[in-house]
Amino acid sequence: MDFTILDQASYTITVPALTARKVSEKDFTELVRGREDQVFVEAVFTDETGRQSVEVEFFAPYKYLKLEKPKITYEVREDEDKYLISFTAKKLACFVELDFAESDAIFSDNYFTLTGEGPRVIELLKEDIRGEKITSAKELASRLIVRSLRDTYE
Repeated sequence: MDFTILDQASYTITVPALTARKVSEKDFTELVRGREDQVFVEAVFTDETGRQSVEVEFFAPYKYLKLEKPKITYEVREDEDKYLISFTAKKLACFVELDFAESDAIFSDNYFTLTGEGPRVIELLKEDIRGEKITSAKELASRLIVRSLRDTYE
């Protein structure tokens, strides 16, 4: 699946705390007919602080999706108290998983979907790394294990 946009809409609304509100309803039948295993819907919610929450839905079960190898790449940047890992992919990458062989870590997000060519940044606080010590961005990059749903096909 590539990142071709078939339809796009944007809404600006205010929703009071502890409430829910329907923003939109759309029938995707004509857009996806015959290619249910090749398209997805992504909704990006941005709150007043700029924080984003992303939801992705598919029109077919995961096992029927026509997933290609996503070619995930990443760069690691080191700040004083954390690492910032910026991920990109050439194709849709579902259930991207981050891990280390000899260390345990608490990432800001450990299972996510890469839905576009733009970067997705994941934070890792240095204090949240357990086990074998990681001392630099270069070392973290060399030890990081990145997998996605597509990797389970082989």
